[in-house]
Amino acid sequence: MGKNDDDDEDDRGGGTGRGGIESNIIIPGTCDICTKPDGILEKLNLQKCRECGVCVHEVCYGMIDTGNSKDTDFVCHACAAVGVEVEVNVPSVVGGPTLRDILGVGGGGDGDGGGCVGGGGMSSFREFVSSRRNGTGDKDAEGKIDFYFASIDYSRNSREEEEEDDNTARVKSSMKSSAHRIYDAFIAKDAPRRITDLSSSTVDAIERKIFDDDRPLSRKLFDEARREVISSLERRLFERYKKSSHYPSYLSTRRKIVRQDDRPTKCVLCSVSSGIHAMHPLYDMPGKEGRQLLLPGKTCPIKLDPQLAWVHTLCGMFLSANKDHGGLVFGCKENGEYEFVDSDDDDDDEDDDDEDDDLDRRLLEEEQDRFTRCEEVFKPLMDELETLKTMARDSCDAKLAHVNDVLSRIESMIKNVNLLTPPFIENYDIGKLLRAIRETFEASDLRVKEYRKRLSKEMKRVYKEKKDKVPNGFVPVKSVLNFARSLDHSNEEIEGSIRIPADPLPPSAGKSQGPTQGDGSSLRRPSLPNGKGDLSSVGNGLGGKGDAETCTNTRDTDTNVSNDTTNDMQEGGNGLDDANGVEAVQKYKLGTTFSKRFKTGIYVGRVVSYDATRRLYRVVYPDSDFEDLDEGEISELLLSCTAWFCMEPCRIVNGEETKESKRIRELRDLPACVVCNHQDKHSLRIPVQCTAGDKHEYKEFKQYHKKMIKDRALNKKFVGCARTIHIGCARWGKRTKSNNKHPRMCYFFSGKPPTYIGNSDYTDPVANCFCREHALEIQDGMSKVGKGHQNLTFDEIYGEESDDSAKEARRIAKLKKRKRIQTESDEDSE
Repeated sequence: MGKNDDDDEDDRGGGTGRGGIESNIIIPGTCDICTKPDGILEKLNLQKCRECGVCVHEVCYGMIDTGNSKDTDFVCHACAAVGVEVEVNVPSVVGGPTLRDILGVGGGGDGDGGGCVGGGGMSSFREFVSSRRNGTGDKDAEGKIDFYFASIDYSRNSREEEEEDDNTARVKSSMKSSAHRIYDAFIAKDAPRRITDLSSSTVDAIERKIFDDDRPLSRKLFDEARREVISSLERRLFERYKKSSHYPSYLSTRRKIVRQDDRPTKCVLCSVSSGIHAMHPLYDMPGKEGRQLLLPGKTCPIKLDPQLAWVHTLCGMFLSANKDHGGLVFGCKENGEYEFVDSDDDDDDEDDDDEDDDLDRRLLEEEQDRFTRCEEVFKPLMDELETLKTMARDSCDAKLAHVNDVLSRIESMIKNVNLLTPPFIENYDIGKLLRAIRETFEASDLRVKEYRKRLSKEMKRVYKEKKDKVPNGFVPVKSVLNFARSLDHSNEEIEGSIRIPADPLPPSAGKSQGPTQGDGSSLRRPSLPNGKGDLSSVGNGLGGKGDAETCTNTRDTDTNVSNDTTNDMQEGGNGLDDANGVEAVQKYKLGTTFSKRFKTGIYVGRVVSYDATRRLYRVVYPDSDFEDLDEGEISELLLSCTAWFCMEPCRIVNGEETKESKRIRELRDLPACVVCNHQDKHSLRIPVQCTAGDKHEYKEFKQYHKKMIKDRALNKKFVGCARTIHIGCARWGKRTKSNNKHPRMCYFFSGKPPTYIGNSDYTDPVANCFCREHALEIQDGMSKVGKGHQNLTFDEIYGEESDDSAKEARRIAKLKKRKRIQTESDEDSE
């Protein structure tokens, strides 16, 4: 059964538990996210939490679409989390642990070297570097790690000596000797473990200070060099380390359990910390190793215990759907995957993956070459020893006659022992053969025992030295020649170098490429329908549409579903499994839709029939291609709900700040929010700017900004309003009233779901926030337009551009013409 089985959904909340299902009813109230009522459009199906009463549309909340069914047992994520114990990573930081965290050095590592040094993270990272020593592209990696810790020890010990020892001369002497030891080992031109990629300016600065006897040394002597070293390790190794098996193994030893005692109300992305609203957990990073973010506690001005991080669903969805902020916050499925649109970086990512695949392949090939070389040298010697043992088994004279031949073979093995590799020792049991040789020939010559002992000792040494250097996943391929000899000791020559693998080499995993957004931006969207570029599902068929392995028919073939095939797959079938008479339950109803990624794009599939005998669903795509999927495959394709959100970290990657990090930093450097008056420079909140005048402002709203229209007409460089505001503050924060009403400052609509193929008139996603001034302009303008009507219709709010917009455009053109005429008149008069 799939992950979205009924029992699982009841446990995790936010799902569509099947305890009580009702259809064709309307739930009173409006969606907490988009403020629209139930059923205003097809697919805007409202669900109400049985615990807190919050109402959400399935599409707005990132849930699996259930048609018009009402789940009376629906529980939102926030209510379902009460009393639940949650596993968190340690340390819990946005983006996951940094290399400094992995190495066990806290944020105070620079300068004073605060935090604990070493530990499991250091061992894990060092093991990774050692295991890939020949293919990491950084020959000095282990030396850099040792220098990093040596420089931190120098800073820490120097500080401790300054605080504890009153003898200044002794402290200076100790610091100088420690500094010279580090310099001589890692920085000097003739240093045995010289770090070659330190900048010349950094090396010159260290040398000037360390050889100046008139000036005392500072405990920050190696700080700049340490920063360059950690930057180099992050750039060359850290991303590969996170993809290795060492990283999850380390994280699994560093987690702890935290309990969610009360229903969460505080949002990380805004200043609203009260009220019952739709919430989603915020995780530290995407992927299988991601865990819910744990916010640190406080002691001042009031004591606060560490708290699990949550965001308003509105805030997360808004930032994901807004094109100016795409990629800053994004939704993930339950398995940690997320959908992305990345036209700029896909090629780079694929190049990196290709480089990693080539590197892994080269390491495996090199290890195989060493294994084959061992076969060429040692296998003939082993075969000859086996033959001598067989010949001398029952005859003392034969033992005496052949003992010298045995000794010469063992001596040859000792001379070539450094050629041995751990895979060869493991696959060809030399130890067992040597024990048999000793038992057979020891009585004839005591030197046999001595030679055998020497060889065993050397083999243990070589095995210990080389064991960690064997690439992960290496499976040796034995030579056909040796394989044939082991069967019949044939002396016939076998042409070529064909090899019979004991097991196939592990295939390299490819990376699927996301679709490209028209504007070329890199966007991450919530996994369930949330506007253009927001993909609801990626199935198992990553081979692509038209791939014979994953799709029944190709696009180049006539693939219309035949009548005979349809007749063979009657809708619902006979309900029995003919093989054993067991009733075959059809879990997914006909008409169920989902989206699936193929090589040629994203396609919406619809279940048209069910074969109860084979338990397969026939899925047809818009171009008439079809494929048969089982229940598990359908389940995986439907598992595209937004289970939690992630936030991009402010971080340097490969020596450069990411564009998402730069954008977040710019937003947090903006002035204070006009509603809560809080600045965000030292918080996790992400503000937005007033959308008035922005290119992404909903076009129906633009006509109500009369003054802004005039300013734009007179100033070509006009960029619109730039006031700062939090999304949650715009919707639920304290505001001034106009005509005894709160102006609506936040507008959000998720847009057309990618799996929707009906006739309702959906618009593109709308994600607009406004300051009080421009919110009032829109409210007043809409009131005038809708005067005489009880309520504005959906099309009046989110429909196509009205005639008023065309009139306004003509008015602006007249203003420009008048300005030009006025300017020309002034020039003539001069």
